[in-house]
Amino acid sequence: MAPNDPTIFVVDDDPLARHSLAAILAPLGVPIEGFPSGEDFLSRAHPSHIGCAVVDLCLGEIDGMEVLRRLRRAGCDIPVILLSGCWSVRAAVDAMEQGAFRVLEKPCCADELPRVVQDALRYQRTALARKRWRMDFAHRLESLDPRERLALELIFSGAGNKAIEHRLGVATRTVDRIRSCILRKMNALSFIELAAAYGEYRGAMDNGAQGMEAGQCHVPCQGFEL
Repeated sequence: MAPNDPTIFVVDDDPLARHSLAAILAPLGVPIEGFPSGEDFLSRAHPSHIGCAVVDLCLGEIDGMEVLRRLRRAGCDIPVILLSGCWSVRAAVDAMEQGAFRVLEKPCCADELPRVVQDALRYQRTALARKRWRMDFAHRLESLDPRERLALELIFSGAGNKAIEHRLGVATRTVDRIRSCILRKMNALSFIELAAAYGEYRGAMDNGAQGMEAGQCHVPCQGFEL
């Protein structure tokens, strides 16, 4: 596996099925790697891999659902498409609740699986782009010095220049310079734009951010869990 290249990982203990799935997906022009067992796939999977996994539900000791669970526990969030010739409604619901991207019945239609795989690849590209944006935004926040962080917190709370001058104990020109530095470091054209971006960032980070008090606009000083 090449971690930085999108790859379709096909996991099926039936070699004929693996060959058939690979043939169906070949027109997508994306590299395909086949694995005869869940153990083999998991031993080589890595959180940095890009692509999607097409996994048969009924494998050997480690079935498709267990492959999905272990990938997630290992921090590998590639979309997983589960295939089975005997889905029940309950099993399909359980798979989706566990985080499967889609569940499909075998044998798959010639156009259905490629379409779902394309959707999965697009989904991961978007998710990766959002993750990179969050990481970049976090790094920009960390680049602010303590005075700039306090000024930004005051600006987000609606404080005007006079209030910021009083709180920081600086002159108007200094506040103007601080505001300019904040915008430059955060790569924003205005504080309206920056506030909207920060709101989006905070919403995405609510489950992982520490020290953020409910109802307050707090600018973290360090320690972002992405």
